[in-house]
Amino acid sequence: RKDPFGVVMWPGSILAARELVVHQSEIKNQTVVVLGAGTGVEAQAAAYLGAKRVLALDINKLTLKLASHGAKSANLDHIMECKGK
Repeated sequence: RKDPFGVVMWPGSILAARELVVHQSEIKNQTVVVLGAGTGVEAQAAAYLGAKRVLALDINKLTLKLASHGAKSANLDHIMECKGK
C-alpha cells in the first residue's frame, strides 16, 4: 500500500491558500515558490491572486502531473510551472 501523501488535498493546503488571500498585496507581481506543492492548491491560489510566476516543486511525480493538469485546466499554465527532481 502506498502513502497518498501529496496526492490528496490536505486541510493545511486550504488554510495556506486562505493565508495567501490575506497577504494578496505581497504576492501580486511577485515570483512565488511552493515547496512540497502536492496537487497545487497553494500554487494555483498564488497564480489567481496575481503572482507573475509560480514555481510549484515536489518530489512526487504523480502530484506534479496533477498540479500541472490543474494549472492547465484553470488556464494558469502560463504562470505556474511544476518541477521535480
